[in-house]
Amino acid sequence: MQRLIRAKEEELEQECTFRPQTYRPPKGLENESSQQSLNCLQPQVSYEKSRYSIDVRDTETLIERMKEKQRSKIEQAAQERRRKEYEELKECTFTPQILRQTPRPSSAPVLVRGLGRHLELRELAQRQVKRRRRKSLCVWGVELQV
Repeated sequence: MQRLIRAKEEELEQECTFRPQTYRPPKGLENESSQQSLNCLQPQVSYEKSRYSIDVRDTETLIERMKEKQRSKIEQAAQERRRKEYEELKECTFTPQILRQTPRPSSAPVLVRGLGRHLELRELAQRQVKRRRRKSLCVWGVELQV
């Protein structure tokens, strides 16, 4: 069983040839001042700043970039919406026929249904208010404020 396990491990090692280079500081040298002295042991790698890199300490630039990205997304969506609307309306050929002459007003009186009843009810309400005022003046000697 152990022979089979070893054979599988050897086969796996032959297939997987990638070995990452890792660095672990010696015990007791984990603090920051020791890290600076060990920098000479680590390989110097210079990284180019990518346009996609984010510096979280520079919040103003980060926020401005986020706002600009949001504005560009909104503008792209609006352009796409306008393009789709144009494509849909491109096929429309309907043009309404509009009357260029305005109709002349007639000289006949305008009939408003219900106007007579409305004026009648309004007159009754005014009479009722007058009656209340007279009654309060006779009974109480004071004119009612309505």
